[in-house]
Amino acid sequence: MKRQVQGFSLIEVLIAIAILGVASLALLSFFSSANFYSSTGKSTQEADLVAQSVLEEVDSCKTLTDIDSQLMAATGSAWTLVKKKNKQMTLSKKVTLNGCDYQARVLFDYDYDTTDSEGNQVESKYNNYEQPKLQEIYSANNAVIVESDQLQAAVSHFYYKNPSVNKSTIENGLSRDIVIDIQNDTEQEGIYRIDVSYRYSYNGSEFSAVVKKQKAEKETLENIYILYNLLHDNALTDSVEVNLGDLSIDEAKQLKYYFICQKGDAAPAAGYKIMLSGSGNFLQPVYYTNGASLSAGSFQTDFVTHEKQERIAGVTVDVYEASETNYSEDNRIVRLQSSKGA
Repeated sequence: MKRQVQGFSLIEVLIAIAILGVASLALLSFFSSANFYSSTGKSTQEADLVAQSVLEEVDSCKTLTDIDSQLMAATGSAWTLVKKKNKQMTLSKKVTLNGCDYQARVLFDYDYDTTDSEGNQVESKYNNYEQPKLQEIYSANNAVIVESDQLQAAVSHFYYKNPSVNKSTIENGLSRDIVIDIQNDTEQEGIYRIDVSYRYSYNGSEFSAVVKKQKAEKETLENIYILYNLLHDNALTDSVEVNLGDLSIDEAKQLKYYFICQKGDAAPAAGYKIMLSGSGNFLQPVYYTNGASLSAGSFQTDFVTHEKQERIAGVTVDVYEASETNYSEDNRIVRLQSSKGA
């Protein structure tokens, strides 16, 4: 009771104040740290949402080539090309979320390494495969000739002339020349007239069936595609006659011919060839075929080329503060990694 009447001594009060001060500093530090981590966590969470939205935008492009056409080439695109070399491309974009600005940088790496089942780094081979590449044939630079019902017309013609012979016998006994006639048009200057026909022969008689007649501008015509069928499954040769009339050597050299045998019930027999003949400067152009080599003239045996193509890329999305210029790991807020196939 005496202690209560006298109160606390000065020393006791000072000690109590000191203890309270230490405790207050600890509590203040705790709440400050909690507030800092709460703010940092919120920023990281928002940056993660930014990275995911950017990755979804990249994934919306069906192919790698669409990235250039849809992200980069689009009018008013928010994307900027930062760098493109050595099988890598970096794009950047400003993204705003909840009033905060961020900078997203996307790296497309076409030479990245993958991992095996044990987690070891394995060199990626996806972009080293060669893929077949077929040229676009329907354009202003090309004339396209496609076989249709010429064989049926020829069989009907010869059957009418030889009613005692069944049609299958006539068809098996036919021979055929593919005739390509290109002349300068007599009515319009700077125009070629292209006539393609099949000349059938049976038992000493001939029948000509038109495949296509068309005109083309000299300045734009570069390629002539002939899509034909084998006359017989076991045919060893097809005869092609090219008549270039009054075309000069230089004009003839500008033309390329593609003889494309259409897929049938059977592949061409081993040793199948195209026998080439003609008039004018018919040996000047280059001839392409997906069969064996021609017997005359310049030629290439491969119509379908094979090229290496970027088929898959590693995609890395890094998010920074909008004003950041030092793109180091320390300054990065969030990183997401994925891949994108062709």
